Amino acid sequence: MATSYRRDGVPWMPGRCVARRPTSGPDRDGAHQSSYRILLAPVIDSAGPDVFDVSIAGDEVERAKPHPDPYLCAASRLGLDITECVVVEDSASGMAARRGAGARVVGLSGPLGHAWPEADMTVREVGDLTVEALRSC
Repeated sequence: MATSYRRDGVPWMPGRCVARRPTSGPDRDGAHQSSYRILLAPVIDSAGPDVFDVSIAGDEVERAKPHPDPYLCAASRLGLDITECVVVEDSASGMAARRGAGARVVGLSGPLGHAWPEADMTVREVGDLTVEALRSC
């Protein structure tokens, strides 16, 4: 899969593409994927060199989701308290991880309209988020 990503490009899912943040301001972004670094690296490369300040792969933490370790690690590498962070999640294990970490969360409902009652905010897809919405969360 990693070879395919590098050869053919990353098959971004509709609504799951990464929107570039404004270059000014204090916002810092981290990415976490539960899979291995070998699969995350081409995704990060495809997003562009200035999109994520840090990235954490599932094989780089002692305990992956649903444990909070990935989010705590990302916040630490960003130099932030986890309570200052907003997590964007679309999975039950991710929701459990963010709950254990103490971050706020935006739930992605997806095309089927999945409900995330524990989310601080719910949007259909990443493309529906704005910087202002994230800051207000």
